Amino acid sequence: MLKKFLLLSGCLFTGYISVHSLTALADNDWYVSIPESIVDMSAPWKERFKYTSVLYLTEQGFKSKIPLPFDCSVKCWVAVNTQNANNPSQPRFVDPGQPNVIFKGNTSGDALSALYHNIGSMIYTSQGTAPDRRNENIEWCGAVAVSQSGSGPSYVLLPGGECGRLPPESLSCVLLTPDILIDYGEFHKSDILDNTLDKRKNGTFKIKCDRDATVLLSLISPDEENSSNRGTRIVFDTDYDLVSYLTVNDKAALTPTPFEVTGGENGTEFKVTSELALEGEHKVVLGPFSSYAYIVLSYQ
Repeated sequence: MLKKFLLLSGCLFTGYISVHSLTALADNDWYVSIPESIVDMSAPWKERFKYTSVLYLTEQGFKSKIPLPFDCSVKCWVAVNTQNANNPSQPRFVDPGQPNVIFKGNTSGDALSALYHNIGSMIYTSQGTAPDRRNENIEWCGAVAVSQSGSGPSYVLLPGGECGRLPPESLSCVLLTPDILIDYGEFHKSDILDNTLDKRKNGTFKIKCDRDATVLLSLISPDEENSSNRGTRIVFDTDYDLVSYLTVNDKAALTPTPFEVTGGENGTEFKVTSELALEGEHKVVLGPFSSYAYIVLSYQ
């Protein structure tokens, strides 16, 4: 499950800047979350497990030089799939309903670029089905997988990404808050440099679960490069030096990070903090700025 939030702001000097926002240290080329799944006993056996997956791609993923597990110089397949979380190299069938793209190349970046050109989006939601998996004694997760043949049990985890675990049985959680807006108002470059501007601004969101639970939260953006334990780094314009670092409850959450939720109708409130910074040569441009990132809910 995910929520989008926006950072909107005012002016530097006399204009406006359009900024695009983006966990403890991470380097994820891709991430797949499975926020919802059900078992439908009335469906054919191979389609009883029904789930929603959300694929997140990153710019750094397209540049990844991690070698593929097969020789794909002639032809391979890359797909969104469910894989064995504790044995990512175990070959699996591809799930019906998911993107499954032919490509050729040598690196994870080649595979991810082909997947992006097929689906046309950095974030992609799809529906998949699989057999009833409750008795397989396997911990399943959402993944990007790669195959040399494109058929049979041949898909293994694509290196460089984060495999999102399925929700536990009998647990239901939901993000209650719509898009979160963090507004900095109008300011000048000097306000940041001489600390007259409050560079830290907060927004809040709520999660409701039907019982007490530990959930995993992460802050995802297409641009995660150079993030740190300061938070998820957002580059508003690659030609300039205004950035922001995002945290949840003052914790960096680049990778899925555990947080406690109290069960009940009221939900549990969480704080998102944005901290503006000028880096490098402090280059800026006059104008409005806005950006976005995503809060991803997953499970241990």
